[in-house]
Amino acid sequence: MFGQKSVREKAGARYRRLFERAIKDFDGRMRAIVASQRAKGVLKSGATIKAAVRATSEATYEAIQSALAGIGSVTSHAGGERVAMMAELREALAEHHAAIEARAGDALGRVGLGSDVRHAARLFAEERGRHEELIDDFVEGWAAPTAKPWTERHPVLFLLVTILASIALGWVAKSLIGEQWQEEKLPSPPAKQAPAAPPGSQPAK
Repeated sequence: MFGQKSVREKAGARYRRLFERAIKDFDGRMRAIVASQRAKGVLKSGATIKAAVRATSEATYEAIQSALAGIGSVTSHAGGERVAMMAELREALAEHHAAIEARAGDALGRVGLGSDVRHAARLFAEERGRHEELIDDFVEGWAAPTAKPWTERHPVLFLLVTILASIALGWVAKSLIGEQWQEEKLPSPPAKQAPAAPPGSQPAK
């Protein structure tokens, strides 16, 4: 019993960290949404509400995938540990849904859409259902979370590596072209001539 409780406590702490990061991720997405919608002149519109709900869902979805990947890596079957970890995940997710939906409501209120947040209730409910389906599929063995490619997880580093590789290839190409140009400019050595025969000598027969 103690072991199972310990597993739940450790798992719960990890899930809450993941969901805290998801809320920070949402904050960044929401700032981008506000800037984009304001630039388009449609900030105070239903499109902004839908975009905000979608941002909460995407940030949450990624956190759930990370949590499920962790569960899959430390448990190989539906034993007691996995059951305990899944129960903790569902509990942490319910808390997270309440927190991130309130965060979205606050963000929408700051741009003058506070009285319209009620229209997002159905959208939030649909996204919660999708998140539960993701967990259910994992429990039933239908879907395993797939890690993002390295290039997507580290886009800035990938860009830097690409730039450095391009620079290196450019230097190699420049060096090869320079060597070829130098070879073409070097004069050919003069052809060797036979020594002149001394005066009065007869050519060899």
